Amino acid sequence: MNGTIFVVSLVVTVLLLGCTIWTGLRGRRRAHYPFAVATVLSLAFAIVQARIYGESFVIPAMRLRIHLSLAFTALGLLPCAAVSGFLLIRRPGVRKWHRLLAWSFVVVTVAAMGAALWMLEGATPVDAA
Repeated sequence: MNGTIFVVSLVVTVLLLGCTIWTGLRGRRRAHYPFAVATVLSLAFAIVQARIYGESFVIPAMRLRIHLSLAFTALGLLPCAAVSGFLLIRRPGVRKWHRLLAWSFVVVTVAAMGAALWMLEGATPVDAA
């Protein structure tokens, strides 16, 4: 059951991230802000679900380290992107920094998701271990 919840939460997170990117690039701030908040909340829920789902597997240590390195990097970039977004409201000159930080967060987050899939591909179910 948790596998289904995890997959659905991941799909919802990706869709919300896409909406956040789209509204940001179009300059639709009124839609961008709630999509950004919803994306972060959905990502947090997906992370919790991934942790629960991951307990059903024995995961290769190297793959786990790579995934966690990317995931924690993304987590560190998130407040930077958010703060630069808040600053952008009053300081248009921050736009280039916000774009750099937001895209860095997106790229590293997508890489962490890819690493998670690679990590699970190499995992063994706990029952089979």
